[in-house]
Amino acid sequence: MEPTPVVYLFVPMRFSYGREIIRGVREYTHKNRLWQLAVAEPTPRNIRAAKSERPDGIIGLFATDELERLVRSLKVTAVNVSSRCKGIRLPGVIPGNTAIARLAARHFIERGFRQFACGGHREHYFSQVRFAAFKSALKDAGFDDCHYLPDGQDLRSLRGLAKPVGIFACSDDRARQILSACVRCHIKVPQEAAVVGVDNDEAMCELADVPMSSIDPNGRRIGFEAAAALDELMAGRRLENKLVEIPPAGLVVRSSSDVLAIPDEEVANAMRYMQAHACDPMRVEDMMGVLRVSRRTLEKRFRTIVGRTLHDEIRRLQFERARKLLCETDMKIPQVATKCGFRDPKRFTTLFREEFGAPPVAFRRDARTASGR
Repeated sequence: MEPTPVVYLFVPMRFSYGREIIRGVREYTHKNRLWQLAVAEPTPRNIRAAKSERPDGIIGLFATDELERLVRSLKVTAVNVSSRCKGIRLPGVIPGNTAIARLAARHFIERGFRQFACGGHREHYFSQVRFAAFKSALKDAGFDDCHYLPDGQDLRSLRGLAKPVGIFACSDDRARQILSACVRCHIKVPQEAAVVGVDNDEAMCELADVPMSSIDPNGRRIGFEAAAALDELMAGRRLENKLVEIPPAGLVVRSSSDVLAIPDEEVANAMRYMQAHACDPMRVEDMMGVLRVSRRTLEKRFRTIVGRTLHDEIRRLQFERARKLLCETDMKIPQVATKCGFRDPKRFTTLFREEFGAPPVAFRRDARTASGR
């Protein structure tokens, strides 16, 4: 009987991302392989100490050239799960930084923001990628200006920003710093400055000065896919892609960005009504009785400010709910259709396929396969 392979996980357990990586690796081992797992902080000392243990494989956050050099010196099959440092030559499974930034941009745009800023760490490669992708997503939507908030200058930078402003922070830690600066500057959050971080570290998000919205980078799936890649390499097989980017699991909205930054009161009222009733089901006519404006006027003002028709916004909200239910529940398709405001499941399936390029059953299957479920 062959001995059980020993796999070292060099990940920081004090961060939610590291804990989710471990969770994903364990899920892979429970489903596919029996490995003996050892967890340690990704430090030069710990990596050097691993040499005497002679592990069969390594997964870790190798965020510096030094760490990568030490890992490579062990001559052990290894997979990197960090995008902090550019140019790491090890095979990698990392967060989809461009997708993360585009999700943040969409969140702010859908909530009516027209001024934007990004707070990051210039020395971190993932921060540079996220800032560039955030600016690109805004430009694609017709917004050319996005201010950068340098480290250590939040107080001065925030005072100079036009309000209201949507601020995308490259990490939860950076978002916490920005929120603290907003409190010190007497800037109202989220009315004047809405903030979104990355990592969805629940303890940090809930204990921030204002409960903090954050994007979940899908660390569990990253860990699962990193384990799958390591398994292939340990078996002597080549990887189809040496670097894989995993899309985020979603954006968890908390108080720091739960606001509509729409200056037109009736447009804002229409948006609130649709968010509350889009899945009842409802028609545009259903909300006109609670608004103090004609439908023609509302349609024109809504499209000018939001960039979509009223009907398109209702449909967008319905599909967002449908996607969530398909990914997170085992509801039958007719139930999903009803929960999202569609009376006819066949009509729902047709429209869903037109929107996402796949029928609901295939969309659910692909989403669960991608998440390792």
